[in-house]
Amino acid sequence: MRVGGTWPGATTRPKAKMDGAGERQKRHEMLSFLLLSTLLLRSTLAGITDLNCTESVGEAVKYAQTAVNCQNKLSDASCTVLYTTAVKANTDTDRDAKCAGNPVDPHLVQAAIQLCPQTCGYCCLTPAYACDNKPQPRIPCSSVTTEMCQNIAWKSILEEDCPKTCGLCDSG
Repeated sequence: MRVGGTWPGATTRPKAKMDGAGERQKRHEMLSFLLLSTLLLRSTLAGITDLNCTESVGEAVKYAQTAVNCQNKLSDASCTVLYTTAVKANTDTDRDAKCAGNPVDPHLVQAAIQLCPQTCGYCCLTPAYACDNKPQPRIPCSSVTTEMCQNIAWKSILEEDCPKTCGLCDSG
């Protein structure tokens, strides 16, 4: 049974007094720990906000080649001024916030598609990618490279067999 706030037979230790400097040091350490924890948690949770034009690579989500396999409507220099950082295939760094917003804003996405789809990683959402590859292509569309898509010797085959891979849906 408790008597007077302590258990019978329990001894209490006097509270250690801290001077002003000791208290400030302890608060500083606690704030530093909280700040570091918040930054680490935020970086752990960081990633691609808008999953359009991405693919799963193992457990990670990365930009697909079709995210950047087109030309910007504006010059690349203008797109860099507008959007600062360009998306790169096979990476998981989030798009520039002006491309999509956070949370995603459909109006920003539409503007990015119309102006700078390559810079913002939205090539797969342009009309050039609004079709499907042939179910039984002569060559596997997954092995087609950007260089092949741009090579005139491959153009007729890829237009017919792998138009979505090369962004050739609106070329016919």
